[in-house]
Amino acid sequence: MDEKQEDLSFMSKKFLYSLMSGVRKIFILWLIGQGKTHGYAIIAEINEQFKDIHDGKKVHGSTIYPILHNLEDEGLIKSEKELNGKKEIKAYEITQKGKDFLNSLKKFIRNKEVPDLTLLFIKDMFIDDNDKIKKFGGE
Repeated sequence: MDEKQEDLSFMSKKFLYSLMSGVRKIFILWLIGQGKTHGYAIIAEINEQFKDIHDGKKVHGSTIYPILHNLEDEGLIKSEKELNGKKEIKAYEITQKGKDFLNSLKKFIRNKEVPDLTLLFIKDMFIDDNDKIKKFGGE
């Protein structure tokens, strides 16, 4: 890889890392909305999905659990204790309020009649002319 490609790759990773940091709470809510799960599974999934962006740095419980507690305090998710072998774990599930929040966010983004700068930015940067999500890193 030449120097220009390395710079682009570095910038792509740095940008994606910043983007994910900004939408982490919504992403975690969406992830829980895909099915009941526990904190460690969320951490493992995020680390697996974004391993190329983080350059080997891992997301830890000290980052994820405060977000989970916040989502629960807001009533967007609920938890219940379950046994995993002999160990008791907390399993998280999205609430109706959480589903409604995600649906409202989707409707807002999809149905905005006059796009503001944020939506124009998202469409320009992440959506191609055929309304498909753009791939990053020259893939």
